[in-house]
Amino acid sequence: TKSLALSTEVLVFGSGYTAKTSTARDRGLPILREPDLLRLLDDGEIEITFEPPSVESGDDSADELLGEAQDILARSPGKALWKELLALIGRCEPESSERLVDHIVSHVGRWSRREQLLCVAPRDWLTSMTQGNDDTAYRLVHRLDLDDYDAKVTGVKKMLGCASLVNLKHLDLAVSKKLSKTVFRALARDQKLTGLEHLSLGFFDADSALALDDGASLASVRSLGLYPTAYWRVRGPD
Repeated sequence: TKSLALSTEVLVFGSGYTAKTSTARDRGLPILREPDLLRLLDDGEIEITFEPPSVESGDDSADELLGEAQDILARSPGKALWKELLALIGRCEPESSERLVDHIVSHVGRWSRREQLLCVAPRDWLTSMTQGNDDTAYRLVHRLDLDDYDAKVTGVKKMLGCASLVNLKHLDLAVSKKLSKTVFRALARDQKLTGLEHLSLGFFDADSALALDDGASLASVRSLGLYPTAYWRVRGPD
């Protein structure tokens, strides 16, 4: 399933960390890793240990969280306020988060452009996105920065495929490896990126430029950032 439903009894998980593992721990769900699963298949039984549910997480009703959100949003926008909103969303059950997210999205929509850029995707959200997971909370993201995040090309493709990334204003794709032409074509043709205003890139060549020019979705981009010449280069007679 795409999210942990209330009927979920155990999380079968590979490696690393995502929001799902955190949610499972908060609910007290057993987490079955790959070696455990292999032993279960071989032996037919396995003993699983798990942590008890967290008192702070999963116990708040959507109405209570909505009230807290209204109190937070009554203050002036800032980095501290954004972190509080992220923590609030993390306490909400995935099945009931849409109303909370809708309320925050409508409020953030009235912020200035500069204030909206405070809504930066945290690292755990980036990890989830690059693993191909989507979440309604991603509608809150106005800025994605991958300049200090070790993302692979396949991960970037999956991240750009997240349907909920509909409010992006600032996108920094200056990853350590050259992105493929298919990534640039996807950027140029992605209708949900029609509101993008700033795009930063790392390794960039003539083929990348041609692929990026193969569509009209980036017509709203006001500024294009290219990292220093030691990191990016444009080849070709022009």
